[in-house]
Amino acid sequence: MVTINQMAEDFARFLSEQKIAADPLMYNEDNEAYLWLPTSLDDAAYKLLIVFAPTNFYVDIRCFNILEDIKAEERSEILLVLNELNQNKRWGKFYLEENGSVSLLASLLSSKCEIDSADVYELAVMVKATVDSLKSKFS
Repeated sequence: MVTINQMAEDFARFLSEQKIAADPLMYNEDNEAYLWLPTSLDDAAYKLLIVFAPTNFYVDIRCFNILEDIKAEERSEILLVLNELNQNKRWGKFYLEENGSVSLLASLLSSKCEIDSADVYELAVMVKATVDSLKSKFS
């Protein structure tokens, strides 16, 4: 069975092979592997944080403080959009945090399918598209 660290290293290698710009893979004190993935070459662009967590064998794809200035009624609308997405996604669940961060938490253990680096990248692209859509609608 593949370990979470092997999966993180495979993902970093996949990005390199695909010529997708990303910061180097690093590890924190909890032995979580993570990297930052730019969303464009524009200086004003945000980055996605992709964390591979060994404790629950999941990947957390997050945009920090991207919707931090939203109003209460907009927050409710955003939650409705994310809840609708959550009903249609087979791998992960979207969250909106109090600080305006949007994240997708996805289990890498699935009885239905094997998740590989291309799938993790597809999830990251889906998070970016969701955040871009929310930003254009609510910013």
